[in-house]
Parts: sequence; structure tokens; C-alpha cells
Amino acid sequence: MKPEDYLKQPYSRCFIPVDDIIVAYIREFPGCLTEGKTIEETYERLEMVAVSWIEAALHLG
Repeated sequence: MKPEDYLKQPYSRCFIPVDDIIVAYIREFPGCLTEGKTIEETYERLEMVAVSWIEAALHLG
């Protein structure tokens, strides 16, 4: 299974506005977080960070 396939599961993606940015994280992936200026930008970044998070988790077992 590819990392992108794991992201098709219904994980909790949380978005929090903080001043001029939006912070986002995936609740089920500890430490998987990012930020952006718009919801769209933040979502795209979160998906990229999540793929890296999954790749690292799979590598570590």
C-alpha cells in the first residue's frame, strides 16, 4: 500500500486559525502538523507532510 492510500482513510484533519495563519494537524499522526495562509494552502501542505509522516512510520515499522 502506498502512503497516499493510507490518507484515503477518514483521519481527523484539524484546522485552527492563529493570527494570520492556519495551523493544521492530523489527530491520529502525532507530530504531523503544518501551517499556511489559506485553507487550501494549509490542506495541501498537510497532505504532503502526512505522506512523509506515513513513509517514516512505515520505515520504522
